[in-house]
Amino acid sequence: MDDDEHEMTTLLRTRQRARTQNSDFKNLIVQATVTAFVCAVVLFGFHSLFGHHSHLKLLKEIEDLKTEIEKFREDVSKTPHEADSTNLAEVVSNSIVGRDQTITKLQTELTRLRAEVKYENILPPLESLLLDEIPFENPADISDSTLKDVQPFDLHRVPDEEWYYRAKAIMDENQSKLKSAQQHVDDPEQRVTLVTVLFDLGRDKLADVAQFKRKFDEYLLRLQRTINVNFPMILFINPHHVSMLNLEQHTHGLLIIPWSVTHLEQAFPNYFSRIEEIRHSALYKKQAQLTGWLSDAPQAALKDYNLLVMVKPFLLRWVAQVNPWRTQYLMFVDAGHDCIGALKLDHLNRLRQLMGRMMVTYFDYFVGLGSETHGMPQRAYRNYVGFANNESAVCCEVVRGGIFGGTPAYIDVFAKMYNIALSQTLSDGYMGTEENVLGMLSARFPSLFNSYKNVRDNCDVFVDAGERDPSDSGVYVQGEEPDKWDADTQQFVKHQGKQVAVATHYSRIQD
Repeated sequence: MDDDEHEMTTLLRTRQRARTQNSDFKNLIVQATVTAFVCAVVLFGFHSLFGHHSHLKLLKEIEDLKTEIEKFREDVSKTPHEADSTNLAEVVSNSIVGRDQTITKLQTELTRLRAEVKYENILPPLESLLLDEIPFENPADISDSTLKDVQPFDLHRVPDEEWYYRAKAIMDENQSKLKSAQQHVDDPEQRVTLVTVLFDLGRDKLADVAQFKRKFDEYLLRLQRTINVNFPMILFINPHHVSMLNLEQHTHGLLIIPWSVTHLEQAFPNYFSRIEEIRHSALYKKQAQLTGWLSDAPQAALKDYNLLVMVKPFLLRWVAQVNPWRTQYLMFVDAGHDCIGALKLDHLNRLRQLMGRMMVTYFDYFVGLGSETHGMPQRAYRNYVGFANNESAVCCEVVRGGIFGGTPAYIDVFAKMYNIALSQTLSDGYMGTEENVLGMLSARFPSLFNSYKNVRDNCDVFVDAGERDPSDSGVYVQGEEPDKWDADTQQFVKHQGKQVAVATHYSRIQD
């Protein structure tokens, strides 16, 4: 008889003895038996799991096993430690020893199972991540000799509307899909799957400017706060950094994708090479120097920064194709997003309202024509967002890339449209960050989005998802109707029907 069978037999005999001595221990012994059985299944059954669906099952079994351990520990801890007879005391003692041994064994198996889960067997093939990456057609020549006479922030190529019509065709083709997604009945118990990425890009080596320089330990601390929110999560991270995080308390689904920036460079070779070409061009460097801030910013100073931020929508879509935790919504959140800790499980009502379509947050970035919008020449950005023929109009909004999300259907359509917009800007030789590209889509395709304005800071959408001081004028308070955007008047309208100033309200929720 092997050790596992012996352990099972011992536990069964213990249950029989406890039943004759004291019925109060019935539930305890049953729990011990069930847990030992789970252990046996784990030890002898999981090795036969193969293929995509089996690995999804393995993920679920891991989370169930973690729950079983905690429940077993909690139930047995309630057992009285004093008994009326020596025989009964022996039963109690044996049960507690057996509990500790079983928990140790289960935790060891849990560690092994986590190592056995391979993301390659859960997520779609890598080819689907590429989204048929559009090769740059007739890319602008941005060589120093060609652009030597171009003044900073002037147009070296006038952006055309080809990207808009391509993106519009995708949206038009998927109207029924999007409409069906909007009709999905919201589940009040539904959680959100978070998708995030953490790579050490060397930000601690940037110039000593407070807003840009950041130690990697600070990223780890912020990511730990995100993990502690305990939402289902997909984490792209260098495997060397996994041990720096505490993952044991995360109980609602966690899948580690052991990647590095090299994976991104290999997955998106066209984007990577074009980003580097623009970043090292003399014109871009001259523009960066004139801004007074861009030269020190990570998008200009770090090799892989812009590649990483620009492919976030593709990573979100890749995960959403499988949606391993089967959540209604998925949201990308930057690993360094400092305010994610403000989000709690009971604050999801506001986010659900926003994620019926693509949820984004935005802020005003009003500058003159002879300047930039988040790193991209203002004149180029105005063309992309539809203000080419109205230079006197105040422009423009930029969409934050730190958080965005929605249903799998909306994410799929959004990412395909984003791919076209991103390809167009880089082909034209203009580069900001992903936030410019998100701003282009939000401006030209508002019905695709529910937009939330950052008035105070980038934490607004998280903090306002719960309660705020009602005396803070115009702030959403839990239980209130949200403000809505009136497309005809271009004004925010409160639920009482009164028109209010745009500057003091936040939401544009599409009906």
